[in-house]
Amino acid sequence: TQVTPIAVARYVSAIVNGGTVYDAQIVDKIISADGQVVLDKEPVVANQIDTDSAYFAAIQEGMKDVTSEENGGTAARQFADARYPIAAKTGTSQRTKLDVENNGWHVAYAPVEDPKLVVVVYVQNGYSGAKVTNAAKYTLQYYLDHLQQEEGKAVQSEYSMAE
Repeated sequence: TQVTPIAVARYVSAIVNGGTVYDAQIVDKIISADGQVVLDKEPVVANQIDTDSAYFAAIQEGMKDVTSEENGGTAARQFADARYPIAAKTGTSQRTKLDVENNGWHVAYAPVEDPKLVVVVYVQNGYSGAKVTNAAKYTLQYYLDHLQQEEGKAVQSEYSMAE
């Protein structure tokens, strides 16, 4: 199987959101120096996966189990100290018989109950998926920490007693 990291991110996003596959876009919006929105891109649906929602639920449950200490998940130890509930899948793409290490893959999303972000980590010759999990964990934590800070600011400014 040959896939790119962006393809993995798109389809894990579809698993999380119930089957909608979106086109990948690098730019969300462009804002000029004076603060005017020059371009505001809307999400574009590329495909809809029509299947029983039980399949999506089963895959999501399996990804939660990967980070679960209770269920002996393959990445449970690496996620034991995570600040948010994270669902994930590790992967190792075996190389040929050449004297090189395997490639490490890891895909994760968080928070589990209300996903905001999917992160894919691919490290060529990274040995295994479990060895590259910290990159995903720390990226998710950084994003979610800053998202909470921004949401906190919005609430504070919207309901300020000074107004």
